[in-house]
Amino acid sequence: NDFDSYDNQFDGLACYQTEESHFDGLRLHDNLAAGISLDLAFDHNFITNAVLAGNDLGIFMRHSRNNAFKGVTISKSHHHGVFMAQTALPSAKGWRHFPGTECIGNLFENLMVIDCGGKAFQVNDASCINNAISGACFLRNILGGLSQPSSNPVSLRELAER
Repeated sequence: NDFDSYDNQFDGLACYQTEESHFDGLRLHDNLAAGISLDLAFDHNFITNAVLAGNDLGIFMRHSRNNAFKGVTISKSHHHGVFMAQTALPSAKGWRHFPGTECIGNLFENLMVIDCGGKAFQVNDASCINNAISGACFLRNILGGLSQPSSNPVSLRELAER
């Protein structure tokens, strides 16, 4: 609760193998990588009342399931506000998705993404399914709002976008 993290070489907060935790009152800003990096089994957690500003990415997430993000504000990310993907690994035949590392069943409620240098919310892979955004506001993001594969793995309700 009530956590500030800034000017880090990498992320403001990085969570790995984290379950059933609640993060509230985060203020993560001016980090060289993500404000929040969620990778490797981040499941059944709550992030509430967070402000992420001036990071490279607001939220970077892979291998994350059934989490709730409520009242998160992301502003002035150098690239995307939220970047969601499945883990990919190099192989002799090029990059391959690693099974079981999709982002599934995450809820973003009252998400505000403002003045980012990329998309407000970038879903990279069609395998990231059953995610929902409700009550979002995406304003003045250079490359637009929600970007996702044509299968629309993220459902969207109540979006204000400019």
